[in-house]
Amino acid sequence: MGAYLESIGAAALICGTVMSFAGSKGTFHGIIKLLTGIFLVIAIVQPVLDMKISSIPNLEGLWHAEYSMAVEDGEKSAQKAMDAGIQERTSAYILEEARKLDCDLTVEVMLCEHIPSGVTIKGAVSPYAKGSLSQWIVENLNIPPEEQRWIG
Repeated sequence: MGAYLESIGAAALICGTVMSFAGSKGTFHGIIKLLTGIFLVIAIVQPVLDMKISSIPNLEGLWHAEYSMAVEDGEKSAQKAMDAGIQERTSAYILEEARKLDCDLTVEVMLCEHIPSGVTIKGAVSPYAKGSLSQWIVENLNIPPEEQRWIG
């Protein structure tokens, strides 16, 4: 880029010098002004015309890579949001059943491949309520007792 600007500067300097010898009026001045203008245009445009298409970076490849990354990020964000929704709804479902048994609990649901696979239940619960809720979780959520962690 520096060489390009230097060549344009040199061309402008040459045009200015030639114009100073051409006088300020008359046909000769007009012809010289036209010729130096053409010379300057050629000096500016020639490097662009000489540029080879292969020297331009593969923008399509760059755009495709950025597009692919954006799509991948979007898919990950959407999946995280969907997983959070599954966990929230499953927790609410368990808590609703716990309230029917007069239990005040907190529930954390673990997922495996976007499906509830384990649960951590915290809070004081009677043996009867624990057994009933554990069985309900097995029957309704298909989470086996060994994947149910009870704290409290």
